[in-house]
Amino acid sequence: MQISIERIFAAFFAAASALALVVTRVVASYGTPESPLQAFYIEGLSRTFVEASALLFAAAVIFGIYATSASFCSRVHDVAEKIGEYLRACSLWHYAVISFSATAALLFLLNAPGIIYGTFLIDDYKMYAIATERSVWELFWIPINDHVIPLFWFELKAIFSIIGPNPPLLNFPLFFPAIVAIGGAAVLLRMLGFGPSTLFVLLGTFATTTVVSHQLYGFYAVAPYIQVLAIFTLSLICFVRAQQSKHFARGYLALSLLLLAMTLLLESGGVWTPIAYVLFIYAFNILHSGTWSIRSTLSANTGTLIAVLTIALSYAAYLIALPRYAAESFIGFDRLPITFDTVLELYHVLTAGTLLSLVAPRLGLIMSQPRLEVFIMPWWHIAMFALFCAFAALVVYAIHRGTLRMRVLVPYFALIMLGTALLVAIARPSSNLAAFYRDQNLLFPLFFLALALAVFAHEWIRSATQDTSRRARTAAVMAFLIVVFVSQHVFSFYKEQYFADITFNRSLIERMRETLTPALNELASSASAPLSVPSLSSFFVRGDGNYQVPELSAFSSFIGIQGVEWLPIHYGPYGASTSPAFIEALKHDLRLRERYLTNGEMYENCVSEPWGKDAISASPKKPVRLATSVDTARTHELHFDLEAHGAPEKIFIDLAFKNDFNATGTRAYIRLDQYTLPAAADERRYVCSVDLNEIPAFALSPRVSNLTMTITTPGEYILKGNRLESR
Repeated sequence: MQISIERIFAAFFAAASALALVVTRVVASYGTPESPLQAFYIEGLSRTFVEASALLFAAAVIFGIYATSASFCSRVHDVAEKIGEYLRACSLWHYAVISFSATAALLFLLNAPGIIYGTFLIDDYKMYAIATERSVWELFWIPINDHVIPLFWFELKAIFSIIGPNPPLLNFPLFFPAIVAIGGAAVLLRMLGFGPSTLFVLLGTFATTTVVSHQLYGFYAVAPYIQVLAIFTLSLICFVRAQQSKHFARGYLALSLLLLAMTLLLESGGVWTPIAYVLFIYAFNILHSGTWSIRSTLSANTGTLIAVLTIALSYAAYLIALPRYAAESFIGFDRLPITFDTVLELYHVLTAGTLLSLVAPRLGLIMSQPRLEVFIMPWWHIAMFALFCAFAALVVYAIHRGTLRMRVLVPYFALIMLGTALLVAIARPSSNLAAFYRDQNLLFPLFFLALALAVFAHEWIRSATQDTSRRARTAAVMAFLIVVFVSQHVFSFYKEQYFADITFNRSLIERMRETLTPALNELASSASAPLSVPSLSSFFVRGDGNYQVPELSAFSSFIGIQGVEWLPIHYGPYGASTSPAFIEALKHDLRLRERYLTNGEMYENCVSEPWGKDAISASPKKPVRLATSVDTARTHELHFDLEAHGAPEKIFIDLAFKNDFNATGTRAYIRLDQYTLPAAADERRYVCSVDLNEIPAFALSPRVSNLTMTITTPGEYILKGNRLESR
């Protein structure tokens, strides 16, 4: 008796459903969380695994009914055939409307809270200040970190001038390009002769992923990434239209080249687009003429290739000239040399980044937890190599056994995926043991992976010679899409953190506009000279919680603070340079005290070279006196060399002192966790320093006394040494 593929998948999903319940019990019995991060993982995974079990069980039931009920099977075939015939027969414009609508509906269904509300994060505040305060000419020469985004600056300036800092409306530059990129990719494949199944594969392997979801929850600084994809896709569509149209061919081609230039001016991370454009011309020529001759491609597209080369050289000249005219430092060329480490990093971006994000996004971040990494890492590397082999096998199959379109387009999209992954390896290498990468860095390679999979799935099913084989391949593709969707749902609990960022940031901004802004504006308006005020680090601004906000000076204009000259965080000592009116107001104005005299987290700078020679037992909750009195007219750095034994994942150290603001007790704390650099890999020894001038209650008080540090986390600790350096 022959067992149908549907029965096999029904059994597989039933077993996976039961396994998900077992994993839920294992996760729930993990023990007492050692940190809020672990509690977040345990609570989130415990819930999503139960939901995943239900989804897998539903998939098992559907496959089971399909395999055993002839009437149900026939009905499904009829419906699928009618939908397929309609989508194949409809006009290109009608198909485009359907593709864009389906993409918009799915994205909104999966990410409604982020799309409706949105929030500013980290660099967004700084970019708001730059876009609103600088002229158009200045914006053309202003990079931000290692990003060159002149066209995006113009876009932000126009948007901010029309709607102001309104996150929900600012989600349009995120949501709309995502629709265009995904729906446009489906339209492009339709123009190349592919059927509607490519749309479903693109939706399943790209639109449902947490990588895309993260782009839709605010963080407008990364909006150029999805916009580059959207505009590049439109550029390819216009190129194909120019080749296939008898009318306005030159107009379509000119528009295609204009869009290509826009991808470069939007974001310097789009430097791959001219190369991808040229390779697409070659791929299109192969599909159109059936010949692999490079010479025929050159002769048929000479003018277009010259135009692309001109665009690329012009942009290169702009980047070379930029450091001479940039108002801010540009660090974009620092990482260009490619070494063996870069190639190894490329392998990690491909496996632990791009491929893994399909079936287990952010798993690397969880696996790198200290309790897990000891016994997980060897198996982790084996699993990543297996992923690499699976992808390589898919490409090899496409080249040797695929149809012409598969032999051309799967390697093309895979090559562009590798190219964009190489940019990530060069510019954003991972310091995580399991090679974790941020979502926005994986957007480009994942997009082209999804395109390669869409082409492969379509041609693989279409090339089946028998109905049973075609049915089995269709079932396999559907099962793969279900696995991707369920795995994305398992890790969808991260969206709760995104929404928590939105909620917290909205509340923080409203609170600061009601308190800190009027307090500083009142002082500035009554001062005869500009009010000099120290900025606050992002740790002090955000309070207790993992929320992505910058230092205070970066978003002061966003909350309406005017007439203030900000002193940099590490400018200290502050006493002589801070306006006396501010120091005096800090003694009684609750609006200022709420923010400047809070208990904030410190930035620690840790090194790998131990220096302590002592072996003093440091008991938790027992203060260690650092100084009886401190002259705050000088800069002070606290250095300590600490060993931890039997301590949880996160160690907290409180800093307390007496000051002239009557804000006694703990004024700051240091956090040592899994991301803190240890002095030795085989032991938890931390050799760190902190700048005490980051603490406003310390830096602004003329007199500070009884400075102590207290380890507040249970465990055994050996203080190898501590010293207070002044200068």
